[in-house]
Amino acid sequence: MLKFPCLLTSPKKRRMMAVVAVIAVAVVVSWTVFYYVIRSAGTGPLVWPELGLTMHDSAGLTITVTDVTHDVDWSSAVVMLEDLDGGVLWDWRPTQDGLTDPEGDVITLLLTSSNSLGNMTVYCTVTDISGNGCINIGDYVALMPIGGELDAESTYEVRFIYAPMDELMGSLKFQPGEGELEPSSLSLPLAAIASAASVVSVIVLVAYLRRKEGTGSH
Repeated sequence: MLKFPCLLTSPKKRRMMAVVAVIAVAVVVSWTVFYYVIRSAGTGPLVWPELGLTMHDSAGLTITVTDVTHDVDWSSAVVMLEDLDGGVLWDWRPTQDGLTDPEGDVITLLLTSSNSLGNMTVYCTVTDISGNGCINIGDYVALMPIGGELDAESTYEVRFIYAPMDELMGSLKFQPGEGELEPSSLSLPLAAIASAASVVSVIVLVAYLRRKEGTGSH
């Protein structure tokens, strides 16, 4: 004989599950609204800018900004390039003044890194296409190895760090011989924390209602 537990559930239990479902939806919606309100305000201890990035080859290895969650100036950014196989790290610190043009024209800033690998060093040019000193969609950086070449067999990662909070804004991995790989994951964002909190809230609620039902049955 076939049994369908969902059909054999008592009316009391069905009502309880309906209440749980409604409250669960309310919790998820409220956390989602909270997340977008805080994010749009650009404030809060867990909020920092996030960047979308893509890479293509031209004169050097060029990384273009494809998305920015909210305003951030170049002085707040640290650009890093790491050889994930060889452990070599290059980093550059742009400046807002160096990327601000009074006429709003395209401006490019050349940066050098103190790190080197043998005779090779890597230069970084940052181009602000609107000359406003802020990171905008379409701005790009170009990485240019001098005195050598990046290892075609190694995996490299480009990272944009939000210096005031030392948090990752965006990153991507690539191999010189293969091109861009799957972008790296960002640090735990507020949305993930909200989702986790929603799940915990529902679990606690279910446990409470079950306990209450068990108490009431005696």
